Amino acid sequence: MINRKRRRNKLTLVMIREANKPVWHKDVGKWTPWALFASVSIAVIAASLWVFSMRSQYNQHIRLLSSQIQQEKKQRQEIVGEKNEMIGQLQNQIVMLGEEANAVKAKLQEIERLEQELRNLSGQSQNLGADAPKSGAAATAEGGEWHDVTASAMESYSNSIKDEYVRLDEQMRQLSQELSEHKKALDEQIALQRVSPSIWPTVSRIVTSGYGVRRDPFTNQPGYHNGIDIGGNIGDPVMATADGTVEFVGADKTHGNYIIIDHGQGIKTEYLHLKSIRARKGEKVAKGETIGTLGNTGRSTGPHLHYQVIKSGEDVNPEHYLPH
Repeated sequence: MINRKRRRNKLTLVMIREANKPVWHKDVGKWTPWALFASVSIAVIAASLWVFSMRSQYNQHIRLLSSQIQQEKKQRQEIVGEKNEMIGQLQNQIVMLGEEANAVKAKLQEIERLEQELRNLSGQSQNLGADAPKSGAAATAEGGEWHDVTASAMESYSNSIKDEYVRLDEQMRQLSQELSEHKKALDEQIALQRVSPSIWPTVSRIVTSGYGVRRDPFTNQPGYHNGIDIGGNIGDPVMATADGTVEFVGADKTHGNYIIIDHGQGIKTEYLHLKSIRARKGEKVAKGETIGTLGNTGRSTGPHLHYQVIKSGEDVNPEHYLPH
């Protein structure tokens, strides 16, 4: 309780305590309470300003943190979006790899069919198994109900594609080795065929006198004919029946103008009674190449070619080499 007594410029503060206890009083200056009130007010105002400043800083910090959180959230969403897009692309690539694996498998089956043809040409045979998928509209028709693929299904599919490529790699390795072997065998066979006298030496296929024991047209006595005579017109082309090297070019009263070709592998061919000779000794000639023209020179009764095949130094029947 404040008791104001006008005693000069002072105030008396009186405090009444409990019963039986003396009253406390204190004289203070007239302006002391106002000074105290002003001090408290200043302190409150200062505290309020500090609290407001702290709250402003706190709110600013909160806004900054919120902005950072929103930015990080946006960045995470962008990263998640990019990852999802990348995952989608990878899944599409896996599916495409699966389709390519099927295409490679079909091509391998086509190659296997070609290999079978090589085997047939080489005189071999093998069962190739199932045929390749058929092409056409039915092969590209699609439909039905579709669902989003799960992670486990995609993983399983990816593993199956990986296993399929491992199998295809092994299959291609084996097929490549087999094709190389077949090609080598076929090349040898083709090379052998090139030096084998397997075509007619003339345009005409009229045999006027066969191989073996025949009547000699000049003596009318039996004689051994070591070749075959092919009738034709004078000037018709005469062709080498296989690749080879011209071993001899010459003329005499019996053979007339004639050529001997060495084909290797112990095989030679002779061409007699030619009108003209186009090949030269030591020259390499190809199967089907014109080496001269049909004539009637030497011991001959008319225009024809005497054609002879020699194998390992022995005369053999030329008709065994000629196509029919």
